[in-house]
Amino acid sequence: MDLEESGNRAAGVIMKILRERRNLTPEEFSNKLEGVSVDQITDIESGILPMPSEIARQVSNLLDVPISLFLK
Repeated sequence: MDLEESGNRAAGVIMKILRERRNLTPEEFSNKLEGVSVDQITDIESGILPMPSEIARQVSNLLDVPISLFLK
């Protein structure tokens, strides 16, 4: 795993932990984010996809956490 992959994975793991702490399923979480599918949520959380800055912005606003948690 290279540095970029580990950064993608870290952002996804953080998002998953915060989502689960709020007792939200991936489906419920996706429904609260504009234009974000359940597949995108699960792919980001598993490190398959990097977290786009727009999704990071929406997630940070929704969860009331700093966007810097999700961006490298």
